[in-house]
Amino acid sequence: MRWWWLIPLVALVLAGLAERAAHARRLRRIPVRILVNGTRGKTSVTRLIAAALNAGGVRAVAKCTGSDPREILPDGTERPTPRPHGARITELFGFVRRALSHEARAIVVECMAVLPETQRALSRHLVQPTIIVMTNAVVDHVDELGADERETAQGLAFSLYPGAVLVTAEQFFADWPQVVPPDRDQLPDGYLDRFSFPAFEHNVRLALAVAALAGVDREDALRGMPLAQPDIGMAGPFEVGSSLIVNAFAANDPASTQARYELALPQMAARGHVVMLYNHRADRIYRLKGFLPFLRGALAHGAQLLVTGEDAASAARYFGRQLSCPCDVVPPARLTDAAFYAPRQAIFCVGNIKGAGADMIHYCMDQQKEPCHADGHLS
Repeated sequence: MRWWWLIPLVALVLAGLAERAAHARRLRRIPVRILVNGTRGKTSVTRLIAAALNAGGVRAVAKCTGSDPREILPDGTERPTPRPHGARITELFGFVRRALSHEARAIVVECMAVLPETQRALSRHLVQPTIIVMTNAVVDHVDELGADERETAQGLAFSLYPGAVLVTAEQFFADWPQVVPPDRDQLPDGYLDRFSFPAFEHNVRLALAVAALAGVDREDALRGMPLAQPDIGMAGPFEVGSSLIVNAFAANDPASTQARYELALPQMAARGHVVMLYNHRADRIYRLKGFLPFLRGALAHGAQLLVTGEDAASAARYFGRQLSCPCDVVPPARLTDAAFYAPRQAIFCVGNIKGAGADMIHYCMDQQKEPCHADGHLS
């Protein structure tokens, strides 16, 4: 008998089918299922939506991929996403079980898939969203999604699920049967200043539109969103040693970085010396060229440029050639050394949050003297 080896294979397939069927039944017990996709702002929008829903009485559990994968419970507390076998989309099986244990009436899931086919599988089989948010279609993940905005949008469109309402301002998705634009009503005076992290108006308006679809009163949503906690990629600013550290590591793209820079510039300029710290990722080489205009403008105002992270020496040589300026390499270990923060300076952190960037921000969170407001002012 040579077919005996098929027995464990068949058992494995049957177990997988049974788990998928059980997962589908669990999903049906959660009436509001929200998938947040796009190339920028997914983590922030996911956190804002969860805060808005819970403030409005729609009990929600959120799953953020972001810089530090977390699950956000209805009371606002967080816990790390269990990943015993590494990051994989099937971790949503456990997430949905845990959400139901917290009596969730809504889940908010940040799309963790990049490849179009994986996005389709995550959406159709693991979330089955009733609402999809598409934050934007900025070019990123060039190898997986494409080299221009149209190709990027086509890749993101794999996550669209039949019957779901789509919340977006992107015209690439205008032919979807049910499209809802971001909120357009006036925000309260000074509303964005209520957040402990840089909150972009576009993200807030996307979250407001989703909250309205879920039946949350606008005033409740507005009250709840400033209670959202930032992802580590948006945490800060920090006061460590004699240095002010402004965290824009997770902005990723030059436009978002520029907006963060302009917000913090008055406080950084008051320090007298500004350092641009670029954290490089070897798999994000294409970002170097995109950041040139931003860095060129900062250097024109007297900033110093430092590079850290993976293959930092190569990135430093590239910046040195393109910007015609000195560009020194900072070993990641120096970023968790108190001596690095001894000078009176402002350090503006850009590029990527992963690796050395995350280690630095965790260190700053532990070491800061006092909490700062999002614009760089001390509390």
